[in-house]
Amino acid sequence: MPDLPPLLVKIYREPFIDFFQLTVGESSEELDPEDTRDWFRVRGANMDIVEKALDHSWNFRHATLMIENPKEVVVKNQHIQPRL
Repeated sequence: MPDLPPLLVKIYREPFIDFFQLTVGESSEELDPEDTRDWFRVRGANMDIVEKALDHSWNFRHATLMIENPKEVVVKNQHIQPRL
């Protein structure tokens, strides 16, 4: 499996909305908090840092997170895959 480059993720949250918007490059996706945690977990992010970044974006509307050594995401069905 080839080494993937570090993954820069920008996290946004609009006030009074219970969703996070994750942006990687030109792609973005809105996820609820639990799906957001799962998104980072499958990519091999340090979950302690993810929790701090999510708390920060919840309180201050944005955060940026770098996944240094991301894992390749296994997609079982190519027709149903995330945009990011």
